[in-house]
Parts: sequence; C-alpha cells; structure tokens
Amino acid sequence: MRLTLTAIATLTCVSGLAQAQIPACAECVDTPPVYNPATGTSYVLIKSACNSNDPLAIPGWTRAQGLAVLRFDRNLATIESQEENDFILTNLAMPIGRELWIGLWYNNNVAGSCNTRYVWIGGSSASFRNWSPNEPNCAEGCFGFGNVGYVAMSPSTGKWNDTKNGAQCCYGTEIHGLVEIACPDAVLLAPGDTETATGGSVVLTTSLNAGASGYGRKTTFQWRRDGIPLTNGVTPWGSTISGARTTNSSSATNSLTITNAQPNDTGEYDVAMITTCRPSIITDSAILQVRSPCAADLNADNKVDDDDFVIFAAAYNLLLCSDPSMPAGCPADLNADTNVDDADFALFAPAYNLLLCP
Repeated sequence: MRLTLTAIATLTCVSGLAQAQIPACAECVDTPPVYNPATGTSYVLIKSACNSNDPLAIPGWTRAQGLAVLRFDRNLATIESQEENDFILTNLAMPIGRELWIGLWYNNNVAGSCNTRYVWIGGSSASFRNWSPNEPNCAEGCFGFGNVGYVAMSPSTGKWNDTKNGAQCCYGTEIHGLVEIACPDAVLLAPGDTETATGGSVVLTTSLNAGASGYGRKTTFQWRRDGIPLTNGVTPWGSTISGARTTNSSSATNSLTITNAQPNDTGEYDVAMITTCRPSIITDSAILQVRSPCAADLNADNKVDDDDFVIFAAAYNLLLCSDPSMPAGCPADLNADTNVDDADFALFAPAYNLLLCP
C-alpha cells in the first residue's frame, strides 16, 4: 500500500484512546534518545527500510514520517539553526554513519522556485537551510519511487540533499527518520511527609505540573526508598507494596501504596520520572515514619535497651526535630510535638524499665 501525504496527515487525528493502545516503538533504532539541552527536545531515530511486513511498508521518507506521527504524535524533525544542525550531526548522524530524513519536503502547492517549495511538514516557518552545494536540484538519478521531494542530512558534513522517497532502495543504505520530541518543562512534586502505625496503610502521591501533560504514555514512574528502587509485592518484613513502578502512564498523578506497614518501611521516599523525552527527573524526598507499637524501640529490635538509649540521648541533645542531624522521621519524638525533650524521656523511661516490647 502506498501511503500518500494526505493519508499521513489523517494520522494526526487519531484519538487519545486509540493512541493509548499503540505499542512501544518497535520500528525505532535501538539507541537511547538523545537530549539537546539547548532546545529542550530529544531526538529518536526511526527505521525506514524498503522491505517489511509492517502495514506501513512504504519506502523511505514517507514511512518514517508516518511512523513518527503514529508512534510519537510528532513529525520528522524541524531544524532551526546551525547549532541544532551541528548537534544532530555530532550526536546522531555521525555515530551511526547514516543519512537522516528530516521534516523538509517539496510542496508542489507552494508557488516559487525549487528552493522555495521546500517547507517543513510540521508547519514551521523556520527559515534555516543547510543545503549541500548545488542543492536542492529537484533532480535524482535513481529510477522509480516517485518524484524528488524529500530531504536527508549527510552523516559526514551535516549538509542536506533533496532526493526521492525511496532513494535508499536504490543505493542500498537505509536512511533513518529523525524525530524530535518536544519536552515540556516538568515539575515533579514531591509526596508529603507522613506517618502511620505498624500494621496501617499509607498512600504516597506525587504529581506533575500542568505543563507536563505532553509526556503521555511514554512516561514511567519509579518509586524509591532511601535511593533504592522499590518492587511490588510482599516485603521480607511482611508489608505489601503496590504501584512501585508504573509504565506508559498518561496520568498527571502517581501513587505508591503500602499496606500492613512495618517499621522497616520507614525511610525517605522519592519518585524518578523516566521518559523517552529527557533525562530522568527525581522528586525531593519525603519521609515516611512507621511507628512501632513499642515506640521507644528506636532500632526496631523488639527491645528497649541501651542501644535505644544511645539513639534517644543523641536526639535529646539535638532537641529540635528540624535539626539536619536528627534521624529521618525524628523517631525519638515520642509525643510528636517536634521536640525531643523531657516529655519524651518521661515516655521512654517506663519502656526502658520494661525492656521487652509487648
């Protein structure tokens, strides 16, 4: 099936529900996305081979553009400056040693010469061009595969050449499609500090700011405790974790649930947002304190003994729970008044005298 440019345009109208059902990009080149901090965008590469069982198995630029829309809701890349062009050449084209299809194409409906009829498929008015000498020439020696009208970047010079849709089928070297993914600024809000009693349940929630909705289904949220990624299931100490990792999320909020919480669940929790668009973003940490039924057992060994007294004494000398040196969650603050003082010692002493936790 030959996919016309009109048909390509209709792909942008796929509903959000249908898009959510699209699988991961199997046609993408197996290299990590490359993030350009100068533009706030990332680039991925799409295969555009001549022969494939894919229903979009048309050759060259047209296939790459169709897949860019289908898999990423984006067009082939618009290059707006020499600096951006040089970045793409150095970090993508040169390392793989292949030409790259970009989003410039020949629109016969535009008046003017060969040069002026080349426009960006995404509708950008960017005027930057980086043609090779004597290009564009609107001519190509390769037989078939339609008219000249599609632009590729050289992997050696970064210069552009207009060529035919299926030029790679003539010359035997596949040209990859260059897709630019816009990365909206994302503020990943930290979950709030919280506490619960042993055996209780707790839900930690984080959210993206309103401007980050563009991440969509390509985002993974990974919860961590004390910097270590969590996994779903029953922990060695008997609590149950769910929501530790959510893949392909389209929600602006994300939650971690711990049921039958135990003192060993106490710690600093944060969330890493992993996306194809840019390097991971990690929230500030929030403290979860799981109070033991034997609150004075500060080291959770089921006894209130000299080891706990050492921990209590150190916290007592600091006094304020807000002191940066105070252990996470201020566990020696037995009456939860944000200070470790004589009132807490009055609660600690009877438990110390009993020794064993109930």
